[in-house]
Amino acid sequence: MSEMSPTHLRVSRRDVMRFAVVGGVVGTLAGCTSSPGPEPKPTSPGGPEDPDRDLRAEIGRDQAQLTALYAAADVPGSLAADVTDIGARHAAYGQAIDPRTPSSSATPSAPTGTSDGASSDTSASPNPTPTTPVVGVKGLRRAELASSSVLLNQAPRAVDPELARLIVLAAAGSAAAAEALRMAVS
Repeated sequence: MSEMSPTHLRVSRRDVMRFAVVGGVVGTLAGCTSSPGPEPKPTSPGGPEDPDRDLRAEIGRDQAQLTALYAAADVPGSLAADVTDIGARHAAYGQAIDPRTPSSSATPSAPTGTSDGASSDTSASPNPTPTTPVVGVKGLRRAELASSSVLLNQAPRAVDPELARLIVLAAAGSAAAAEALRMAVS
């Protein structure tokens, strides 16, 4: 092997200029990356400045209604614990979507209907009604399916992408709960 002479290690002025230009371009590009500028004022979910405030409140009421429906449900003792666990998610969904939603559900008033899943409320919508009907597992399943559908229709209305994601997750949870309830009575 031949040894390198000191002349081979020399850097010419032209090379120094190339390095300087490349370094300057890289430095300039690094400085041009998008800097966040003034942070937008954070809005509290459900607060007066939240563009999704009404949507959050609407979903919070729906989730509270489902929580009340589960609380009033006439479920056989062998399924009661599982059904209670499934129903408890709606309080969590309501809190995640609308922090103003009360964490404990209102006591259902004047229950009507039958325990076989038939209800005096003919609509399948989870929207609040003056009374919470007494339903069985089949009625809870219908309410979960309706909730999933309503939530999927509400998600595109969200301005906040994180809220839209939460709404879709709640819809998926309702669909999964409907399937779990179907399996429970099969």
